[in-house]
Amino acid sequence: EAVTSDCTYVDGVCSACGFVEPVSGPTVDTNLKVAGAAVGFATSSLQVNFRIRKTVIALYDKVELEIVPQKYDLNTLNLVADVDPIVPELTLSGNFYTYAYTDIQLYDLGLNIAYKLNAYDADGNLVAVSEDFNVVPAEYLKTLYTNSTGDAELRTMIVDTLVVGANAVEMFTYNNSDCDLAKATSIIEGFDTSEATPSVSTYNTVDSFNSYDSSWGNASSNTYWAAKSAGIGKAAYLNFRIRDRQALDIDKFSFRISYSGQYLDGTTYSYDKTFTTANSGIARSSNFVTFAFEEIGFCDSDKDILIEVSYDGAKVYDVTYSMESYLSANTETEQIGGTVTALMHLGASARAVAAKNAAAN
Repeated sequence: EAVTSDCTYVDGVCSACGFVEPVSGPTVDTNLKVAGAAVGFATSSLQVNFRIRKTVIALYDKVELEIVPQKYDLNTLNLVADVDPIVPELTLSGNFYTYAYTDIQLYDLGLNIAYKLNAYDADGNLVAVSEDFNVVPAEYLKTLYTNSTGDAELRTMIVDTLVVGANAVEMFTYNNSDCDLAKATSIIEGFDTSEATPSVSTYNTVDSFNSYDSSWGNASSNTYWAAKSAGIGKAAYLNFRIRDRQALDIDKFSFRISYSGQYLDGTTYSYDKTFTTANSGIARSSNFVTFAFEEIGFCDSDKDILIEVSYDGAKVYDVTYSMESYLSANTETEQIGGTVTALMHLGASARAVAAKNAAAN
């Protein structure tokens, strides 16, 4: 029998007698529970809504929610080996502490989101942990679809979301068949997609450009010109690229976005926000100044969106545009055609859900 006080441990095992070093650490407390982790639709992204009862938080001096999502590296499209845990600030709402996790790219829907609770004593020592919990957005949505009998509009929106996610995977891996994302099982494999939106017959193709300075908005100019497109991330978003041949100061740029949108509950809202380098992703990429507007709601792909670009306090141009202006023009494009078509379908089904909810209210 080992005399542990005389043991010399190497990698946790005594080199003389083979006794395994006792490991002390936090216990697993089954009373530490997350009341729910529900996948739902925010205005412009999917989200996981976490809820923890106040009575659970009160068991210890401090309780933290730890989230570790699987993620794909945006450059290699391979799974990230070590994702840093997210430990968010929790918000008290009634009898629950809550947090909404929204960093879910549409091509990430098949990935697991792990989460647990960590409990600490007054000295900040980790003394207990919960069981390990997991949620996969695609699987949760499929269960929600099954449980939504009688809500045809919601079922169609769920199917359209999954179809967008599956198409996004194909789009991103079009030229990279060896990456982890391309090798993942399709989230719609074996899933009945017959309730997806069959087609969208009309599009909003508004594209009204106004120039305020002759050196802007002109592709043949020796100075600047602007190009707009769309992208896909958490949902569809607008992309801007301004060619810069005179080393413009990106800190002098601002982008004002305004339009009338609609929430999924059927209510409407007025969006009007100005973005600068201090509150957005305005950046420089080679000879371009870039800006991505990622807050377009699921319902709003058909809305007129006014974009006003200013430099050094003066408006240099504006354009009225819609997501569908870009999407509808690219449905036959080999690499992105399936995804942009699916995005238009998702916009249509989201508006159908909003219309039903508006009528019910």
